[in-house]
Amino acid sequence: MERMRVLAAAGAAVAFAGAIGSVSAAAQDFAYLSSNLFGDYVDGGGAGDAEGDFNGEADLAAGRLCYYLEFEGLDDADGVAIHQAAERTEGPQVLALTLPAAPGEEVCVTVEPALLGAIAQDPAAYYLLVRNPSHPNGAIRGQFDG
Repeated sequence: MERMRVLAAAGAAVAFAGAIGSVSAAAQDFAYLSSNLFGDYVDGGGAGDAEGDFNGEADLAAGRLCYYLEFEGLDDADGVAIHQAAERTEGPQVLALTLPAAPGEEVCVTVEPALLGAIAQDPAAYYLLVRNPSHPNGAIRGQFDG
């Protein structure tokens, strides 16, 4: 009888450890990206009075990024993209995103899983840049929180 209890307890411990491992693996399938965007963060000067917020959830396994992008003082935004570079440096565009059609609208895009994984692994190595006709090189910018 004692041997049955020990085996049952060991089985429960293995099941519990497996469940924790599953939770950890599941948690690694998603990453959260956020950034505060300001015109002052654009090298060479952006729209100084404009600001914005980006909050996104990356589904790494599915290669999908869903996000909210809101900004003020920038009514004529015509493009948004993720670039790769450290803070206060400029880098190449790695992913063009879609501007929301209306304030508060969630946007979801398909992303190459390897690229999405690289961004999730080191978010501080990437930044978001919003453009408008007056600032084609960037109106507002924000480094992703690392």
